[in-house]
Amino acid sequence: MITLQEHNGFSEKLIADLKILVEHCKTADRSIPMIYWDVLKSKREAPGDYCLYQYDKMIGYLSTFSFEESLFEVSFAIHPDFRNQSLFEELFDYARDRLQTLQYTALLLSTGTKDTSLTNTFTQLGAKITHKEYILRRDNIAAEEICASDPIELVQGEKEDAFRFAEVHARCFGSELDLMEERFSKTIGMPNRRCFLAQHHGHVIGALHVRIDSGHSACFHDVSIIPEKQNFGFGLQLLRLALNTLIAEGQKQFHILVAAENKRALRLYERCHFTETQSYQFWRMDKHFIFPPHYTIPKRKH
Repeated sequence: MITLQEHNGFSEKLIADLKILVEHCKTADRSIPMIYWDVLKSKREAPGDYCLYQYDKMIGYLSTFSFEESLFEVSFAIHPDFRNQSLFEELFDYARDRLQTLQYTALLLSTGTKDTSLTNTFTQLGAKITHKEYILRRDNIAAEEICASDPIELVQGEKEDAFRFAEVHARCFGSELDLMEERFSKTIGMPNRRCFLAQHHGHVIGALHVRIDSGHSACFHDVSIIPEKQNFGFGLQLLRLALNTLIAEGQKQFHILVAAENKRALRLYERCHFTETQSYQFWRMDKHFIFPPHYTIPKRKH
């Protein structure tokens, strides 16, 4: 018997069950589904988190995340022994129905670049590939050597610096200033986050933030230098200074997610001994898509 559960934020029990499911997927696919563990543990304004269980065994998972106002990103995993049973379609259809009243234009899904079965499924559903991303990893813990004729200063961000982080992000990525200030106001000061500003002669020229995961692992986000200060080696200094700070604090493993077309960033990370471990394709799907007639979607009671 398979049952559908709906949650808002994952408990430790659900996290443990999902980790077992992910390990089964990793063994079968030689890749790991894109899962936002840190966000998944928190309650969110919009629904939701959905699981399929066979008795006490999680066999399907899907969650939606609003990282941009116009998009909901979809994270999911299906147990290898239960594929070809329309379980993904069931979870996806249920989640989409729950999101219909919200203001957004599209859904963003991801697959491993070698996952041909999901590629075929998404193509049939009318999804279009938008971009490709790499996960880069660094395991060595030796500190980076920094030799700079024009040095910058690494400054630990405080809550009152939220606007300065947002301003750098807006200038580098074209994001909405007010929205980013609100997000950084929440992020700075969280126990599993570290936010750093890069200062050059007293002026903020860049920023990055880091999510600290379990097991002495850390993930870098949005390593950025404002446009007029790029191509002077400041990005390399910023990354090396942050790495050295975290290494001194005991972090032993680092990850970065980077768009495949961002060749400049890839070269920067490679200079700091990051190597590719996994690649993902991202797919965009209109919120009003219709399942083709040949699809049979299970309808379970919640």
